[in-house]
Amino acid sequence: MFNRKYTMRVAAGACAAALLFTGCSGKIDDAATLVTINGGEDTITLGYGNFVTRYTQATYDQYYSEYYGDTNYWKSKTSEESEETMLDSVKEDIMYDMKTQYVSRTHAKDYDVEISDQDEKKIKKAAKQFMDSNSEEAIANMGATEDYLIRMLEDQTYTTMLEEAVRQEGKKQIKDEDVVQTSFTYVHFSKDSDGDADNGEAESRTEEELLAAAQKVAASDDFDTTAKEEAKEVYDDCFTKSYSVKEAVDETGDPKEVIQALKKMKEGEVSDVIEVKDDGWYVVRLNHIEDEQETETEREDQMDIYYEDKIDEWKNDTEWDLDEKQWAKVQVDAMYAVSADSEEAADEEAADSEDASADETTEETETVESDAEE
Repeated sequence: MFNRKYTMRVAAGACAAALLFTGCSGKIDDAATLVTINGGEDTITLGYGNFVTRYTQATYDQYYSEYYGDTNYWKSKTSEESEETMLDSVKEDIMYDMKTQYVSRTHAKDYDVEISDQDEKKIKKAAKQFMDSNSEEAIANMGATEDYLIRMLEDQTYTTMLEEAVRQEGKKQIKDEDVVQTSFTYVHFSKDSDGDADNGEAESRTEEELLAAAQKVAASDDFDTTAKEEAKEVYDDCFTKSYSVKEAVDETGDPKEVIQALKKMKEGEVSDVIEVKDDGWYVVRLNHIEDEQETETEREDQMDIYYEDKIDEWKNDTEWDLDEKQWAKVQVDAMYAVSADSEEAADEEAADSEDASADETTEETETVESDAEE
């Protein structure tokens, strides 16, 4: 048994800390079919799947080695109730992303999405730099090829560009009445003597004392200060302005008495004490009838949902046959590390980039090291 150190360069940001890795890479048939798409219309090879896994591993190792040290955390269980390992979970995510990238690239032309000549040059430059900066031994350890790197970076770029195009399509279909948010702040004085219904802490005050505290907040000229002094928690919430009381209750989970009061209030107004049977007392302040920030957040959320639904639709229309036996051959038994000098060089390269805001996948690269025992 002896230690071997591999030096590896990966896309900027993938790795940023020295890691320990023990083990050796098993042999696989790179040309074997890992995924058959639409009955053979297209395929993904085992070699490519293995490379993406090992590349992804380098990113994870950057962070997790700080907590696990030289322990092979890839074999650890994700939870006490599950037999799924860390590697199983990551491979599941990788396959999910691969399918997302595949359908994104397939439908890119529907949205006039294509990689510019400038970005294509950056991608090819990054791929060549990766290959040129590493030994043959290191390249073999990761299963990297220039074609694999170009494909991965192109897939990531297409996916990022298409996501924005689809989200903008969704934005055009969103009506203001479905996103404009009314925001408010409230405090809740629970009647539950066994514990605060909101945070689980035992309530030491009597009902009379709780009511008095609620009344003090309602009568105060400084709602924020008094609310913090008298209540255990101060909550911010919002509901869709156009919603009925019932719809707003369903949306927020707040009592109907609270929503009914808010519907009648003016902006900036603080309510009287609102009693909710068997629940306690509430005091609310209506912050904004049309909250611009919350509305924009809701709009962004709905754009995300539109995009996710579109991706799911495309995936459902794509026959994706994964060879589980081949996929099981992809194992992670090495941990990668970034050398300090390469991190500094990568930072300088990124700072000198003419287009620092370009897709992160086309940025310059940094060196990663791994120790492997054979």
